[in-house]
Amino acid sequence: MIRERCALGSVTPKLDDYLSREEVVSELRRLGYPISLGTLETMADHGAGPPYERVPNERGRPTRYGWADALEWAKQTYLDPERWKTRQELAQALTANGYPIRATTLKQWATFRAGPPYQLRGGLAWYDVQAALAWAKARWDDKRSR
Repeated sequence: MIRERCALGSVTPKLDDYLSREEVVSELRRLGYPISLGTLETMADHGAGPPYERVPNERGRPTRYGWADALEWAKQTYLDPERWKTRQELAQALTANGYPIRATTLKQWATFRAGPPYQLRGGLAWYDVQAALAWAKARWDDKRSR
């Protein structure tokens, strides 16, 4: 049964909870996974995405997902949001660590393969924060020692 408390967003769902598609998207986005309702609907239409079931009720046959299954699917499908950051997020993280770099600069460097390493996923560049910090440290320390 889909629990009302999850719909309200007041409490984090337990692993054995069943959530509606909207609730799954909301919870995954809260955890940092870049997914939209439309993407999850399309995946379901094509037999992809996390496993789900349709449960008859007075409103028809709504889709429900086991939270544990949806979370495991997201972990396997998407990059770890604690480790991987978008350009904008990385620029903020580098600046906060004493390496003032703008997202636009990271984009320019990516064009010339001069910046920190990244992966393209879903049309976005994703950076490993620790690798980028190591890259920035080496770059800045090299400039400072001259």
